[in-house]
Amino acid sequence: GIKTSIDVLVERKPELEIVSSYTEPANVSAGDHVILHVRVQNVGSEEAESVSVRVTGEADVPFDFAVKSDHGGNLKVNETGDAILEFDVDKDAAKKIYPLGLEIRCVGDRDLGDDKVYTFDKQIQVEVTSSSSSIPGFECLFILIALSLTFILRRKRV
Repeated sequence: GIKTSIDVLVERKPELEIVSSYTEPANVSAGDHVILHVRVQNVGSEEAESVSVRVTGEADVPFDFAVKSDHGGNLKVNETGDAILEFDVDKDAAKKIYPLGLEIRCVGDRDLGDDKVYTFDKQIQVEVTSSSSSIPGFECLFILIALSLTFILRRKRV
């Protein structure tokens, strides 16, 4: 048999994925100031330079972004980096899970002559666990009034 070998040239490029995200506070309520941590990993075959994470489609969510983009620096292959974004939840935000669009951008490894810009559109979920229809302290006040009324009514019976 005749053996032939074919050289396959695989184009090296960075590939960025969101590996995790969490919010502070963990339970997001209407009216809260929230810090969003997004961890990005380079799962590609080349270093990603000037990595940045930016919010997209903020018109679709009840969040007002104070910090809508962050730079994660350069990420070697398999390396992770964190981006920190900040937003205020609208006071009348409904209690539900909101899809939040994120665009991750980077430049290829310039040392390898790759100066292309790569963009990756991702989405994470941010859950608003309670709406502000209940005024903080209002429940306590209501319980106090109910207890004192019960106490007053009991005293009158004696």
